[in-house]
Amino acid sequence: MTSEPKSRLLPLLLLLALFGLASLIILPLPFLRDQGIYAYVAWAWVNDRIPFRDAFEHKGPLLYAVYAAALSFSKGAMWGVNLADVLARLSAVLLSYWAARIVLEKRFALTAALFTALPLFAVFNSCWWNAEAETFMLPLFPLSLGLALRPGHPSRFLAGLVAAQTVALKPTAILHALFLFGPASARPTGKRAGLSYAGGLLAGILPWVLYFASKGALADLYSDLIRFNTFHAGLTPGQGWPQALALAGKDTWMVFGLLVLLALAGIFDRRRLLLLGWTAQALAQVFLQTKFFLYHWLVLIPPLALLAAGGMRWIHDNLHRSIFYLAWALFLVQAALGLRFYALLQSHYQTPQYLLGQVDRDQYFARFREPGADFNFYATWHVADYLRRHTAPSDTILVFGYEPGINYLAARFAPTRFHSDYPLTFTPKSAGARQWREQAREVFLHDLTQAPPRVIILVAGDQNALEPEDSLTQARSFLPFWEFLTQNYEPSKTIEDFHFFERHAHRLPD
Repeated sequence: MTSEPKSRLLPLLLLLALFGLASLIILPLPFLRDQGIYAYVAWAWVNDRIPFRDAFEHKGPLLYAVYAAALSFSKGAMWGVNLADVLARLSAVLLSYWAARIVLEKRFALTAALFTALPLFAVFNSCWWNAEAETFMLPLFPLSLGLALRPGHPSRFLAGLVAAQTVALKPTAILHALFLFGPASARPTGKRAGLSYAGGLLAGILPWVLYFASKGALADLYSDLIRFNTFHAGLTPGQGWPQALALAGKDTWMVFGLLVLLALAGIFDRRRLLLLGWTAQALAQVFLQTKFFLYHWLVLIPPLALLAAGGMRWIHDNLHRSIFYLAWALFLVQAALGLRFYALLQSHYQTPQYLLGQVDRDQYFARFREPGADFNFYATWHVADYLRRHTAPSDTILVFGYEPGINYLAARFAPTRFHSDYPLTFTPKSAGARQWREQAREVFLHDLTQAPPRVIILVAGDQNALEPEDSLTQARSFLPFWEFLTQNYEPSKTIEDFHFFERHAHRLPD
């Protein structure tokens, strides 16, 4: 970044400092469902098990590498991943500023940084939305765009290298990588610059392919990351598109309302085609997944922030000054709503009280529940603690449910690559999906018969947006697994909604 006058640099540093300090409150947050999955795969990787081959997952490998590095830094504590989340958010704000200086102009770069920070400060401080793949993609989007627009083939090559890592975080980011071919190939540099970008893209993807090929996991990576995702993308979360969009719209209006409003003015800015294209491909990433979970919308923040900053620029240059001041008044209203939501969130979590010793660990963990469902981290933690105290490190534990965080928290491996039941119990919508699921079930049953786990835990009440039936019900309908369970295991104890089954003559203490 070239030298900046203090009049612009000091407000940017102040924004970054305030944003960073306010975000530190998320460091003690526990892992919920998604984060538990990612942490288990990362932990398995650190312990010489290979993602996709030994631990099923359908996000990109870079996500588990980030988790592995963060957890290694914190010696396994959950705050390591949350710190990585904070750093990703901070980097996104800074890099949106940098990209805006290239795409727009210097005087509205700070506006773009403010618009990036605002939604990340409010709703996305929730434990449900932090440390997702999209979180770590956030800084890579403006970085790759800025590099694609800079002159010279090395910058275009680096743009491809960075864009490849967005795909390595989540396959849907291929839309972003393809979109960047346009600005990377734009005149006056033209075709040769586009080839430089393509070379960087290839150089960024190839090491991942070679690594997993060397580990004998390339077929598993293709099966999980490509084949399964095509089935997963077609599964709407228990509702039709109109209902899903209505739900998403209600949640996202509070996050994106001001940005969308100002983006409408941004379409008149001289860079409108570039920014509209960037926003459109980000929106396509959301629609491609068909789930409309709130964290999926994170990919819209950098392009919308720059488009909205372009809108502020156009209003400033073309409309009466009072309209410009009105737009900033709307920003202050949106900021006030964000502050209010932030305060309500912290009041609910009671993290300050926990850090000051006014709330004990059990009370704190009990705050983290899924609205309208039976999931709560308090129960997850106690099941993991029981397993850690009453089983040996060499024992394997199967948690048949959407609770793989238990394996990570207990530091016990699953006996099979299918450490959560979703790949085995999703409802297939095509013959190919049904065939894939049946093959996965065969592998799962083979793994159990070859190396029976010490304990099998069935989970009741773990319905979620993707699975309308709980895992206990699903286990009973999965007849070969139910027969294996009832013939070789017996029920022993129940902790909350977790039903323990133990091998005959291998009972755990009460």
